[in-house]
Amino acid sequence: MLAAVVVLAAGALGSGIVKLPGAGTSAAPTDSIESPPPIDNLATPAQGVLAVGDTSPVTTIGLDSNGASTTVSAPGQDWDGLEIDVPAGAWPGATLQVTAEPITRSSFGQLVTPISPLYTVSGAEGMAPDPVTLKIPASIPDGSFAMGFFYDASSGQLEGMPLLAEDGTSVTIATEHFSSFFLSLVDGAILPETIDSGFRPGVDDWQFPNYGSYVTPLGNCAGEVLTEAYYYIERRLKGRGLPLHGLYDNNGYGATPTPTLWMDDSNSYRLASVAHSQFHAGSANNNQFVKFFNKSRDKGFDELEYDAFRYAIAVSGEPQYMSISDPQDKNAHAILAYRVDSSGIYVADPNYQGPKNSKRLVPFDTKTGKFGTYLSEWAHDAATGGTGIGYTNIAYYATRALVNWPTLAADWAAFDDGKIGVGLFPAYSLEALAGQDAQGKEVWVPLVDRYQTSEKSLTLRIRDPKGVDSAQIEVFPGLSGTHLAPEAGQVTIQLKDGENPLGIYEQGKQPGWKDWKYVDFVRLTVIGGPAPTPTSTSTPTPAAQPTYDCNAPPPSDPIDSVRWYLHCKPIGG
Repeated sequence: MLAAVVVLAAGALGSGIVKLPGAGTSAAPTDSIESPPPIDNLATPAQGVLAVGDTSPVTTIGLDSNGASTTVSAPGQDWDGLEIDVPAGAWPGATLQVTAEPITRSSFGQLVTPISPLYTVSGAEGMAPDPVTLKIPASIPDGSFAMGFFYDASSGQLEGMPLLAEDGTSVTIATEHFSSFFLSLVDGAILPETIDSGFRPGVDDWQFPNYGSYVTPLGNCAGEVLTEAYYYIERRLKGRGLPLHGLYDNNGYGATPTPTLWMDDSNSYRLASVAHSQFHAGSANNNQFVKFFNKSRDKGFDELEYDAFRYAIAVSGEPQYMSISDPQDKNAHAILAYRVDSSGIYVADPNYQGPKNSKRLVPFDTKTGKFGTYLSEWAHDAATGGTGIGYTNIAYYATRALVNWPTLAADWAAFDDGKIGVGLFPAYSLEALAGQDAQGKEVWVPLVDRYQTSEKSLTLRIRDPKGVDSAQIEVFPGLSGTHLAPEAGQVTIQLKDGENPLGIYEQGKQPGWKDWKYVDFVRLTVIGGPAPTPTSTSTPTPAAQPTYDCNAPPPSDPIDSVRWYLHCKPIGG
């Protein structure tokens, strides 16, 4: 398993950023492409082995609640000048052991040229609450580009590390989790101008919009990006899954698709919400991470990030997490980068589905080395109603480097078991009005599947058993996207005799909330009309038994004669 880190950090951008060759195109001010281009330069994931020499100790760092900042002094060694900045609250009481192993050989091909030792940091378990920054000494010649990669010796895989700064003598990276890592150099002449992961919106992304939910009131963007990236990397690329888009519509295999009714994709929607609530990067109320990362912005930063996306896709063959924010860092959003060419970076945006998501491009001008303006919003409902937010701050957050990948695996396992979101989303009660008692008081009973009533109409309500939230429902007939009754806490619908399949959309609102938020979608059937007439399977009425006159002679029929004796002269009688 590759290292799992949250990547956000600050660092001074040094001089000497090298512009790699490009086509010299100018960026358009908006995402003005008609459709994704065909896959014409599909990346082949690098897989190989790093041969290393003897391990050397680099430094030991004792941590308390204040963190630590260390610059290594080791004249003549590759790690002389290595800077490590551990924030306050990260692993208090732990002792970090930093070691280095010289890389003597690499079998990863011409795109991967190690220019540092293989560093390993031990003694830190789990994730730091804030980013750790590392400024790593290295020599970077003109016309070349360098960035950090995590190395997993067991799988032979490489994972790009988010890049903050680079000059001719060092590279600055960030992490919230430690593992083995190194710096790799690539000659600008061989780094592909066009590189594609194979991911495509409308094929590999989710089919539902980014409205947010009860556990993610401001949107699911990061959760959607991370869960679809996980599925593509762990299932699609490994031949263990069909294309994601629409696969779990109406909760998946065997179910009839309902593309006009996104709310019934309840398991998928809850999965995205759970993942977002765990990692929450990019959401509007957590954009302090974005601000922290953007402290690194300086002349040349856009080009640095553009080349990081290119290099990471070329080496890993995987789509990459992109964070975007407006110039004031007031609005942040998460999108997934899947292709880079001279016009910019093609992205899948959770705010758009279908044809609208096939036209998303973050423009880049290879002449000026600057990103253009990307128009979107921080949630789907905002994106559908306005002119959009102009996002100009673009950052490379990598993919697995952002989150704890095993946690995403556990989320998908809970999804597969139909248990995703249990305990996070409220468990509201659905009830049906069964009539009145002798005192004229309404009698409410649980609304269960196959609930039966002889009435022509049915009144339903939703309640929070804890008595805290407001809740409302919207009721749909069968698989239709047209409701029987608009949203309300209590609704009355008309029934037909026989089966009445219903879809019930649940929404909740905590005290002080302005908007209603997604909770669940429940499908059940109500049986309407009179009770069914007993069928031939009912218990038959016993046949009438014959009577006998004991004063008369026995009947001549042998069977009747035996019955006469048993009746009139029983044994012992």
